[in-house]
Amino acid sequence: MSLFQKWSELFQKFNIKTPEWKNGDPKASDIIKHSKQMNEDKQRWSFLIDALEVFEVHYGRDHLEVAEISSELGVVATSMGNYTFGKDLLETSIRIFKSKSGEDLKLAEALIRLGIAFIFLDDNNKAGDLLDTALPILNKHHDSTEIEVSETLYSLGVAYGDLGNHERQKDLLERALPSIESHYGSDHIEFAVKLAGLGAAYVFLGNHRKAKELIERALPIVESQLGVERPDIADALVNIGVVYGALGNNDKEIELLERALSFFESCYGDEHVKVSVTMTNLALSYGSKFDYLKEKDILERVLILNEKIYGSEHSEVGKTLLNLGAVYGELGEPVQKKDTLKKAVFILDKNFGPDNLESAEALVCLSSAYRELEDRYMEVKLLEKAIRVLEWHYGPHHIQVVETKVTLGLAYGSLENYQKQTVLLKAALPLIQEHYGPKHQLVHIITDTLEESKAPVRGELVKKLCCVIL
Repeated sequence: MSLFQKWSELFQKFNIKTPEWKNGDPKASDIIKHSKQMNEDKQRWSFLIDALEVFEVHYGRDHLEVAEISSELGVVATSMGNYTFGKDLLETSIRIFKSKSGEDLKLAEALIRLGIAFIFLDDNNKAGDLLDTALPILNKHHDSTEIEVSETLYSLGVAYGDLGNHERQKDLLERALPSIESHYGSDHIEFAVKLAGLGAAYVFLGNHRKAKELIERALPIVESQLGVERPDIADALVNIGVVYGALGNNDKEIELLERALSFFESCYGDEHVKVSVTMTNLALSYGSKFDYLKEKDILERVLILNEKIYGSEHSEVGKTLLNLGAVYGELGEPVQKKDTLKKAVFILDKNFGPDNLESAEALVCLSSAYRELEDRYMEVKLLEKAIRVLEWHYGPHHIQVVETKVTLGLAYGSLENYQKQTVLLKAALPLIQEHYGPKHQLVHIITDTLEESKAPVRGELVKKLCCVIL
């Protein structure tokens, strides 16, 4: 049977009209293009598995066409939640690309995809190494206007964003967008989807004005395509929704997130990572509207979902527990808050080590649960541990560090250790004033507390002097 006949048979099996190949036998890129017309991951997976077998039989296991199909299969496996299998497929493709073609775009693309798989496998260090390996390959093409270069550069930026490096994410997306706009046009959905992604990056960097400008360009184009069932359109709705939420328009955020969620559930089913991420954003949006019961309900569903998707001790489960613990606190359930946050800290420590930012932030939240339970000694212990980590990451003058020191100072005051309270609050006051201005509520809390603590300090001093005289 000829290769053409094998492809005809495969396309008939999946009820796809056999294309007329103009340039001889189809390449892996042709097969991948047709697979993307399938909305369901399971169908794409079956189609590409069969295609991989055809290529392996025809060309051998170490051919570039096999590498390209293996790379795409790795993406599909990761999307379906089979991260280890996805990793194995991507490692195979990278081995072939390195042995046959050296450092080219397909290799960079596979490295990025493998990095994303390692993010899902909770190995951020390995993921970061892979992304850092891909970056210089793409930098060699920095003058290129080829759409493949720009699309790969954009994917790399998104992956860095998944690792929390939003500055690099922004830089790479901005490098990629001019060529994408030139290729598709400024009113094309492909360009609008990527504008929305850049808008979300600016939200994480705190530049809401720029984020607003970008989504206002993207939203009309995206909304004009809402009848088209494409995952990237739903992704854009999520990004635009997040920007609206950051701008304080939670009703618009909820509207867009619910549209995206409906698509993801119908396309992927209930147990998919995109469903989980969208539901988490939706829960936080309801929390911003002070609807904590709704937020709790959604987050409890996300917790069950994430345990199924990732496993019970994955970092994503820890992050969900962190969000859920905070909600329990808002609902006046300090014991449940404490128990939930202790689980979160355990999971985050296990995955990232005790000196990671997520654990430090969880410790600050957990300390507030002990404060609500009137265990001020444990509150102090947790805050001191958190501050050591936060200072290591941010430095002593970062506002999050300074605010946590204010909380620690107030906790010392509740234990009548006014000397430590005074030292912490006096050191924090000018930094708080510089960041928020002299009339901010936190400035008044600090100055009032320092004023109130003067009398106990004097009394303590008098007692010591009396003891000396006697």
